[in-house]
Amino acid sequence: MVGSSVAGLFSAGRGTAENPGLCVALLEGLELESVAFDDLKTDDPESGSEILDHLATGPDAASPLLLLADVARRSPGPLLARLEARAPEAIVMGLGASPLPRGAAVVWRDAELMQGGIVAAVLRGALQARVDVSFGCRVASPPLCVTRSRDRWISTFDGQPALGLLEEVARAAHLPASAESLRQMLIAVVPATGPGRPVSTSNLLCDGTAVYNVAGIDLRRNAILLPEQVDPGATIRIAVRDAVSARESLEALVDTQVRPTTAFCLHLSGASLDRVGADGASRDARCFEERASGVPVLGLQGAQLLGPSSGVGSQLDVLTDRSLLASFEV
Repeated sequence: MVGSSVAGLFSAGRGTAENPGLCVALLEGLELESVAFDDLKTDDPESGSEILDHLATGPDAASPLLLLADVARRSPGPLLARLEARAPEAIVMGLGASPLPRGAAVVWRDAELMQGGIVAAVLRGALQARVDVSFGCRVASPPLCVTRSRDRWISTFDGQPALGLLEEVARAAHLPASAESLRQMLIAVVPATGPGRPVSTSNLLCDGTAVYNVAGIDLRRNAILLPEQVDPGATIRIAVRDAVSARESLEALVDTQVRPTTAFCLHLSGASLDRVGADGASRDARCFEERASGVPVLGLQGAQLLGPSSGVGSQLDVLTDRSLLASFEV
């Protein structure tokens, strides 16, 4: 048995973001091999190798690796980078555990309950496993070029003040003029197909797109702070969190991925995708009931979503404003 404290969950058409809440999935036809680490840190460059070395058989395209981690304010980037390097064909997905009410975040394996730990589980036995992502935001600007940035601060897009452009897009999206509005804004860094040749796309559903929250603002310099460095010359688009777009994107993902032969689905999302409080899990539960009735699904929302940026074969990362759907045929 493996598990994690989460911020929301759903199954069988019902969902909740209230605690305590409990959902149990009993998987028949799949074999689960799991390992637990109570002192392995996600920002340790060797953590990915440590996990793979303790598994009898590594994950692959048909046997996904599920990570449940108490990130504890540490970056999972080094862990994901090593897993990607050593198992490039494998499906890797996971959640950062969410704190319990008036308590700490925990993960567990059988009777071992851990704070600051990692549980890794490989699900074997599926005839086929598929994974893809949906987005919870919509594009709200044309492509823009980062023309000045330093130490994660971006000062200008296309030579214009970054903060001013962000506020302009917020007004065009009919968001109120407040600091809260800027928390609904996202910076999507569009991947390049080659040196100096950015991808031209009208949406964010392209491999390698990195989506970042605006972590801070500097009114004096009209600059914005991102969680990661974005170098001058990069192409970005400003996006806006949007519940309607999130629902439409999830519906399209369910319609595409869930088939009559699907035996089980696992839907994972991070806290950044929840814009409607306690109704978020129930909304997602209704989507699956309406469009994939009869297919068992377990939905979990953690503090962070870990996985491929846009389906199998794309970069492993912390996925902001995205959800991940894994489906299994047995």
